[in-house]
Amino acid sequence: SITAKNRKTWFMQNNQEDLISLKAHICLKNTFSGDPNYKDVKDTRLSFHELTNTVFGFDLEDWYQKGFWSDRYNPYSFIVEGRVVANVSINKMDVVLAGQRHKAIQIGTVMTHPDYQKRGLAAKLMKHVLEIYAVDYHLFYLFANNDVLNFYPKFGFESLVRSQFVLDRKNITLHKLQMKKLDISKPEILNMVYQMVTGRKPVSNVFGIENGQNLFMYHCLYILNDCIYYLEEENILILCKKEGKALHIYDIVYSDESNFKKLAGILADEDIERFVFRFTPDLLNVDTISSLLETDDGFFVKSDSIDIKGEFLSPLTAEA
Repeated sequence: SITAKNRKTWFMQNNQEDLISLKAHICLKNTFSGDPNYKDVKDTRLSFHELTNTVFGFDLEDWYQKGFWSDRYNPYSFIVEGRVVANVSINKMDVVLAGQRHKAIQIGTVMTHPDYQKRGLAAKLMKHVLEIYAVDYHLFYLFANNDVLNFYPKFGFESLVRSQFVLDRKNITLHKLQMKKLDISKPEILNMVYQMVTGRKPVSNVFGIENGQNLFMYHCLYILNDCIYYLEEENILILCKKEGKALHIYDIVYSDESNFKKLAGILADEDIERFVFRFTPDLLNVDTISSLLETDDGFFVKSDSIDIKGEFLSPLTAEA
């Protein structure tokens, strides 16, 4: 593990120029040393949110206030005079690949304030994060937009191609059962969703996630808040959205084996021609057609011992 003394030594050896030009110090969360996570330091946390707003157009304060920012999400930041100016965050993940569980680090919220770009701050943070977690984690991955696709290969990341899976609606009988649309602005509904997703089964054995409830709740709060449905008769939670003649299935949370053909007949109407899955639907027992995923982001993986093979799609609701 990295001690406070070792971190200080690392910082002094690698950041002399930044100390002079930026008057900066590095605030590092390290679970092995027992340092407090700065998420609970209000001024620093709000400065972090200010930077995410500047770079990405959102902040995580609601996620924090509702208790979903856990110690599995840790930001590593450069801080100048109390202001967060660059950051690389890690998410501790339990990833299921080909039926095998692996400890992994998903990297996200990589950002630098426009005033501090082109100084190598994100690169220094990335290098540090990879070094301190390499002892206990052998799989690193991330999602990156097209503007920075050349950045991550410098650190040993490899770009992998993902697939899209589509099910034709033919031979699916429509059912009259109604799905209940959930309003997670209501505390009791929010708590019900959280309880259902906590301890859930992975949605896939090809590429699935265990213990991913906090990222799931991030997507419910910020991205898919209008796409959450509940089938009480089957105790199934479904995140989906109709776009034209396609129904996009983002996630399915269930306690027992799901009969997707029956579920599809409940979800669909006469206008729906196909179901598009935003995860690998290997556990649904349906015949899908796969094709290359067309997307604006890239999927990068770094590992010396774990291979991700075959056609797959990582679950959207577990992306940071």
